[in-house]
Amino acid sequence: MNWGWVEDARGGGLTQNPTVSAFDSGFTLGHGIFETMKTRQTQIQFLDFHLQRMEKSARTLHLEFPGANAINEAAKKVLQANQPEGFGRLRISLTQGEVGITEWTLVITWQPIELWQKPARLTLSDVTQFPQRLSKSMKTLSYIENAFALKQAQSKGFDDAILFDASGFITETALANIFIVSDGQIFTSPSASGCLLGVTRNIILTEFSRSYAIGEIDLTLEAVQSADEVFITSAIRDIQPVECVDSWHYSAPGVVTSALLIDYRDYAIGGFQ
Repeated sequence: MNWGWVEDARGGGLTQNPTVSAFDSGFTLGHGIFETMKTRQTQIQFLDFHLQRMEKSARTLHLEFPGANAINEAAKKVLQANQPEGFGRLRISLTQGEVGITEWTLVITWQPIELWQKPARLTLSDVTQFPQRLSKSMKTLSYIENAFALKQAQSKGFDDAILFDASGFITETALANIFIVSDGQIFTSPSASGCLLGVTRNIILTEFSRSYAIGEIDLTLEAVQSADEVFITSAIRDIQPVECVDSWHYSAPGVVTSALLIDYRDYAIGGFQ
């Protein structure tokens, strides 16, 4: 059994049975946020970036935030207790707690993972993401749209699903940000679309804009259909080539995706803390 961390305003810490109350608002209302990040042995990739985003989300949703330093230390204790040898997934969840009992609940869990080996297969989802939704651009526990779209995709034999907004523009996939490559240029949905402001997405846009032609556009289905290459990004996947979107097929990885993937991995290796 893996070690985890459960804490609220009354106390808590390491436990081999990380559970929360059935009355916790994260369970009863989905009132909370989470971050997922990759680990290598006892190191966490881009932990500071994830905690910055988590704190910003907490402020937006008026959640009590225990503090980045406290969460940082708790996360490291979870890894040290599990003594991992390879790669893993660390999830940090923060809820509003149990009403009338505590103002917040912090849960940290870890599990080993195998990194992806194959390109992704995507399908189109009929789930609509409305830009006015409160949870836009954040990882909230109210993840029903993404979870439902993912389950639909997997039931049809695909790995992930492409989501659209009410105007018919692509926002993201159920689990990742999406990029296309056309005539050597890289494009992704703009932040105004309500897509998740992914850590990997942000690194690509900010750190590689001098080496590659990268930009944000309102991403249409036609643009995806006619793209030379498609890839998706997330904290766990890094950059994963896409081999098909339904019946449309792509080089996976294509020339541009292959080059970016090598450059990103060189950069990301320094992100483990």
